Amino acid sequence: MRAYNRCMSDGEDSMAVTLRRRGFTLDEYHRMGETGILGPDDRVELIEGEIIEMSPIGSRHAGTVARIQRLPEPPDVRLLIEVADSSLPYDRRTKFPLYACSGVTEAWLVDLERLEIHRGAGYRDVRIPRTDETFSPGAFVDLPLTVRDLLG
Repeated sequence: MRAYNRCMSDGEDSMAVTLRRRGFTLDEYHRMGETGILGPDDRVELIEGEIIEMSPIGSRHAGTVARIQRLPEPPDVRLLIEVADSSLPYDRRTKFPLYACSGVTEAWLVDLERLEIHRGAGYRDVRIPRTDETFSPGAFVDLPLTVRDLLG
């Protein structure tokens, strides 16, 4: 394994180099955590084989995650809730299509101000409930919620 840190001087020619990325499997990612390569305080996630550093979260974000955490693996997920702050566009454009492709039938995007409920094939059905409106997850129709229940 090599590491390079070299600055080119003005006027120095640079060659076009095609770099190849090495992706990681889910098992390798988990082993990195088990062996200490990735620590419990590292804010990273595995997205399509790449380890992506996540932006820091504030106390409201952390509190919301703590209230709704403990989600299982994709085949077992009946409802996925993603809490976003500065990562909202990335979550919506990159992660949500991956959730849909992996078979998660319903995903909610909480952006600390509002909730987006994504359902249907490819999440074509997107609904934004009002703060005081009562709604339920598709898999838990007997669980009435409001946006305030999630955001506090």
